[in-house]
Amino acid sequence: MVALIPGAGYRIELVDAIAHSPGANGTTSSNDPLVQIATSGRSAAAICKTLAHELAHVLLHATALLNRPGFTGGFWALISHATLG
Repeated sequence: MVALIPGAGYRIELVDAIAHSPGANGTTSSNDPLVQIATSGRSAAAICKTLAHELAHVLLHATALLNRPGFTGGFWALISHATLG
């Protein structure tokens, strides 16, 4: 699951807290592109759940990646590209 996020062109940052969104467990910015996951006081299971949630945002907004020059094959090719490099 973790490999899908950088494979789609996003960076992942594990941070104590989300600076611009206090109380949030995670955020995804397609402008940067960046996924931040808050870790302070959270269990590994909670962090994993948030990672899955943010991955859904990455995949939902993967249209930009699908439209990049040289990328062909649609959504499932994106998934294969992200997992296989």
